[in-house]
Amino acid sequence: MSKELDELKRLTHLDVPADFQKLDARSRRAVLAYVEQVVEQERAGMDRLFESISHTMKYIPNFLLQAITQKYIDPPIAAKITVKLKLKDAIGIANGLPAEYVAESARYLESEYAAQFLGGLNNKLQKAVVDVLARRYPIVMLDIYQYVDAKTQRSLRFPQGINVPDAALTPSRTATLKKLMG
Repeated sequence: MSKELDELKRLTHLDVPADFQKLDARSRRAVLAYVEQVVEQERAGMDRLFESISHTMKYIPNFLLQAITQKYIDPPIAAKITVKLKLKDAIGIANGLPAEYVAESARYLESEYAAQFLGGLNNKLQKAVVDVLARRYPIVMLDIYQYVDAKTQRSLRFPQGINVPDAALTPSRTATLKKLMG
């Protein structure tokens, strides 16, 4: 896959359509430039908002944040706020939330950050989040697992019977799946 297609995948958190892979380098650059402009237009001012929210959250006790988070903050927004918090603070809040909510939020995080986040969760929540991600978003889980530290790798196993589409299995995902099935 080209660097332009890798960047599109990173921006959208989706697999790049097969038709995009058929495009020549010039067309891929044009598509990437257009998508970046659309994303920038949509995010204008939002990063500062998420940063402001994260600063405000420092003064609210975790038990209150946990009570209001899942009720009032949708998972994609929670992910945007999460990356603006210190990792330790984000983990402290997440440890009091349901696995389904944490998994839905984690799927919107960059894979490397999501792995660090996942590695800091308490063991019970960590395993439950992995189970939800593996069942609902197996490709996302494979992408995150590539970055999981050795300690977390030892404690996690990919749930049996999960269907991973062959078309989505890149060489690195295949290697990761073999490790998880270990």
